[in-house]
Parts: sequence; C-alpha cells; structure tokens
Amino acid sequence: MLERLLDLITVLLLLGAFLTLFDPGLEHVDARMLAAVKLGATVSGVGSLVALWAAFTVAGRPGALDWVLRPVSRLLPRRAAEIVDGLATKVASGFAVVRQPGVLVGALAVSVVLWLTIALGAWAAVSAYRLAVPFTGTFLLLALLLVGVAVPTPGAVGGFHAAFQLGLTAFYAAPPDRAAAAAIVFHAISFVPVALAGLVLMAQEGVTFASIRHAAAGKNDEGS
Repeated sequence: MLERLLDLITVLLLLGAFLTLFDPGLEHVDARMLAAVKLGATVSGVGSLVALWAAFTVAGRPGALDWVLRPVSRLLPRRAAEIVDGLATKVASGFAVVRQPGVLVGALAVSVVLWLTIALGAWAAVSAYRLAVPFTGTFLLLALLLVGVAVPTPGAVGGFHAAFQLGLTAFYAAPPDRAAAAAIVFHAISFVPVALAGLVLMAQEGVTFASIRHAAAGKNDEGS
C-alpha cells in the first residue's frame, strides 16, 4: 500500500512540475479542460499528502487504526472481522518505514527514477510515431494512465490503451490511429519484458502454472 502511495505522489509531483515548471505546449487545448486537469492534480496531490500524513500517524500509533476499525469489525461476521484485523496489523507494520525519514526519502527517490524511466519509454513510443509530444508531456500521460490501469482487466488491457490514446488525442491533437498504435507499443515494451523475466524466474524456481493453480485451490479450500 505504501508503494502505491509513493507511486501516486511521484506521478503527481511530475505532473505538477510539468504544469508549473515547463512549457506544457497545450495552448491549443480548451481552457476549461486544462483547468480541470490542474484542479484534479491539485485535489489529488492534497489527498495524497493527507494519506501520507495518515500513514505517518498510523506508523506512530499502531493502535489508532485498530481503534478506528474496531466498530466496523463488530458489525462483520467473525471470519471477516479477523481478516480486517489482520489487514490493519499488516498496514500498520508496513507503514513503519514512514517513521524513518531517510528510508522514506530514499524510497521516494527510487520511485522518481522509476517513473522517469517509464516516462522515457512512453516518449520513445510516441516519438516512434512522430507525435509532437515533449518528454515532459509524458508526465501528463502517466497521470492519465494511473486512471486507465485502475480498470480491472487482465494486464490492464483496454484501460491502459484508452487512457494513453485519450491523452494523445485530447491534449496533443494526435491522429487516433497513430495514438492507438503508440499506446499498443508502449504497453508492449512495458509489459512484455517484465512478463518474460517473470517466466524465466518461475522456471529457475521450478514454479509451474499447474502448481500455482493447485496452491490457489488449496488456499480457497482452507478459506471455505
């Protein structure tokens, strides 16, 4: 959960830098649409900082989260209440790093480098199709991608492409066909290498899809 929060903060920092420190090159974009983007970035940024503050509070007072969730647990069946209590314990322990400023800053720095690498991949994809998008313009596309990948589809197929294509066509007047092609290429270079690396590691560890299905079935049997 903390990793996702750091990802969100990083993307919003990049988006804020794009809108305030660089020339976004969006003069042709409808003023109301651009204002909506800025408002959304501001609200999301404030929300992420509030979430980080909440994580800081939970890390310093592990019992606070339990106190908040206790009334909810009382309304749930015993099994569900145990799951909620266990989740609260894991969340509180996972946020312990927030109380270590050096570690937190280091994690945020790594997150920035990671997302800049992702932005470079996005820029390579749009440049391959000769779309007039500056490198910093990909920061806006990444923010839209966070929304797109939230759509629950296998491998983020569909939502990823729609969000990327929308950003290119709406903000950079890219032709829909070339925008769609760039989205497909970017998704491929983002997903395929990681998937192949995962398959190699699975083979090295002797893990097969059959064993994964068997383990999942056993876990479901234990929970029933």
